[in-house]
Amino acid sequence: LRSASNGVDFEDLDLFHPVDSKVIRRAKDVLYQLGALDEDDQITGIGEYMNRFPVRPVFGRMLYESSQYSERIRAYMSAIAAAMEAGGLQRFGKDIDTRWKTLVNEGCQSDLEAQLDIFIQVMRARSEKKFTAQYVHDYDLNPKYVERALRQYEKIARRAGVKDVH
Repeated sequence: LRSASNGVDFEDLDLFHPVDSKVIRRAKDVLYQLGALDEDDQITGIGEYMNRFPVRPVFGRMLYESSQYSERIRAYMSAIAAAMEAGGLQRFGKDIDTRWKTLVNEGCQSDLEAQLDIFIQVMRARSEKKFTAQYVHDYDLNPKYVERALRQYEKIARRAGVKDVH
């Protein structure tokens, strides 16, 4: 998507470590399905919008779709994209509890919703000055991923024209 936005066809690049043409074709097919490229592999208006965000194309399309909704919805989609791009907010492992589940609303139906719920609670704790290393530990969150998600959210939210998620 980035190369298409610069008018460059990725297949035409003479790379030091060449990428298999099947891989490039599959990537272009995905971008086509998302509406980011047209039949001639040229970037579309949707693709230009998606390219504004430092996220994978599927999340870029999600942000494009949310652009026609309220600021709150755009903030939620920005938070989900940031959390997913960071790798998720929780820690997982054999000897790790799942106390993060207490941050998730009872009716939560999906992983994306869970990421949103956790992100909102982290942002709330941050605004109330309760967001500390101990907070992250107490809820079995991944400190590296949480910090990455917070930085990513700032970039995405600014480009989506939103302020806060909570």
